[in-house]
Amino acid sequence: MKIQPLIIAYILFSFFPVAKKSCLSILEIAEQYLNTPYVEKTLEQPGEERLIINKKAVDCTTFVEYVLAEYLTTDTISFEERLQVIRYREGKIDGYASRLHYFSEWVQQAINNGFLIDITEKHSSYKKLLTIYFMSSHADLYPSLSKEKKEFDKILQIEGDLSGREFHYLPKENIPVKGLEWIEEGDIIALVTSIDGLDVSHLGFAVYVNNELRLLHASSKQKKVVVDHQSLKDYLMEKKSILGIRVFRVPL
Repeated sequence: MKIQPLIIAYILFSFFPVAKKSCLSILEIAEQYLNTPYVEKTLEQPGEERLIINKKAVDCTTFVEYVLAEYLTTDTISFEERLQVIRYREGKIDGYASRLHYFSEWVQQAINNGFLIDITEKHSSYKKLLTIYFMSSHADLYPSLSKEKKEFDKILQIEGDLSGREFHYLPKENIPVKGLEWIEEGDIIALVTSIDGLDVSHLGFAVYVNNELRLLHASSKQKKVVVDHQSLKDYLMEKKSILGIRVFRVPL
């Protein structure tokens, strides 16, 4: 795939509204992935960084990326083009560090491109400062960082740029079992973590079942994409490292 057309597409996305989208809702697309096996690190492949697509095995991030890219695909903008602009900084593949590894940078680019709206900041006054350093302090978990100093240095720079930024979130204690009127089905739910150096540890989609707000997600515990059996409130309260959530929506 040539990069130049994607650079042009990225520029266009930044200044013009997203064009005609899928006839399916984002939740309907997400539901098509139910029971898809959960497999982590499908993007961590040997060789040069490249656009990898594997819809038959997903983790929480690739699941959300594939659904969003499918929803935003048009007659003139392919799934591959959308995915590359969603996954990579300015839509350009230029080494391991060009992938948007940290959710906060990933979602900010999606907002800048008009793909998503931050719903949380409109409804919650709770704020938190980013302190980002997880990848550089755990380089042994990322072969590309432990082997390539150039990529490690780039990640360090990115972490420095992200740290100190402020974001809105909703504490988990403030989420009713039945959900909230301003959280809609198909909204992207990001779980804010207290893990040192990290911002978000899990992603999924909001869905309502039996008058309960639940999470449609690629579950590492259940090893597949599921609608969780318990409410989002109960799911979050069981996880000590989770502080709360951020909520994002694809604009109409």
